[in-house]
Amino acid sequence: MEPRQLRAAIILGSLALAATAIIVAAIAFTGRPEVRETEPPPPTGDIETPDRAGSEEPSDGGPGSSLDEPDEAPEAATVELGFDGVCTVVAAEDELAEDPQPWHFDECTSAPIELADRDDVRWIVVLASLSGADLDEAAARDRAAELGFDEQLLWSTHYPSLNPGFWVVYEGPFEDRDAAGAAADGFGDPAYARRLTLDPSDR
Repeated sequence: MEPRQLRAAIILGSLALAATAIIVAAIAFTGRPEVRETEPPPPTGDIETPDRAGSEEPSDGGPGSSLDEPDEAPEAATVELGFDGVCTVVAAEDELAEDPQPWHFDECTSAPIELADRDDVRWIVVLASLSGADLDEAAARDRAAELGFDEQLLWSTHYPSLNPGFWVVYEGPFEDRDAAGAAADGFGDPAYARRLTLDPSDR
């Protein structure tokens, strides 16, 4: 075979192979099944479904509605007593009609004299003032006994009209200054009458 005829045969063979490859690819592509997403068929048989026609669904948001959520219960007022050498009261703001005071609680022995309000005035005779920075309540009572006093003890910080931070050995209370003054005279120096109120300006 001559070279010219050989080249022609090679070219024709290459074209035939290319055409065959194209035909095979077309058949493979067109014969591929199409995949489509379909929704699952509705339940049939003995699967229970709710009877919507017979159910009652309130539309006004009343009880029984899925939108009706129970109201949260209001938090209770917080009233706690803390004993760290003295009696303190902690109360949630605006939760109580009356402002709690230490003397409202029987457990609080360091606030024995109750004051009703800012207009309430009581008088005591101060027999001794002991620093709370040096003594706790038990030690203050022991010290008072050593000084010869078996009278009552209060924590001055509970009473705004007294200088804070002292254990006060006292006699009383008395209704007025004259009665407290007479009692102070009976104890002698350094006893003195002192006013108890809820007003810090009375110090």
